[in-house]
Amino acid sequence: MQPATAKWYDRREAVFIEFCIEDSKDVQVKFDKTKLDFSCVGGTDNMKHHNEVELFESIDPNVSTPPDGFCSNSGCMSSICMAHVLLRVTENAVILLQESKHKRTDRSVFCCLKKAEPGKSWPRLTKDKAKLNWLSVDFNNWKDWEDDSDEDLSSFDRFSEMMNNMGGEDDLPDVDGADDVRELFKP
Repeated sequence: MQPATAKWYDRREAVFIEFCIEDSKDVQVKFDKTKLDFSCVGGTDNMKHHNEVELFESIDPNVSTPPDGFCSNSGCMSSICMAHVLLRVTENAVILLQESKHKRTDRSVFCCLKKAEPGKSWPRLTKDKAKLNWLSVDFNNWKDWEDDSDEDLSSFDRFSEMMNNMGGEDDLPDVDGADDVRELFKP
């Protein structure tokens, strides 16, 4: 048994891990508060894979698998239920974030780990600082979301305010010949 190759990235509410195993079968993903346990059989050689990850921080391990297209809240069978779902749009997909979950495709198994403390950055996926040869950062999806705060908007607001305070034509200082130029442009 060997670990599956995986890549990960961090977002404000969740951490995403993609286990890159084609044609996976017998996929088992177990979410614990501080641990992720992944196993499957996959690839052209039907090799068994197993990854056990001690996570950097805690996650919300509650997992349910609703019927496709239905709300994941128990007892609610609405196909469009915004009362129980937090919607997040990424560059590649719309993600329904209520709890930690996973999805299998022909090329990989994608896991969404809902953070127990949203808004807290994870500098790495694992608790230990050791380099794992099967794990890498997904730079195609990485985004430095800490820098995307309201600070950008507030600096834009300050810039707009500064431009408005600069004044108009009446605030220009008198310069020799300025009256002659104004005379030329009068209607």
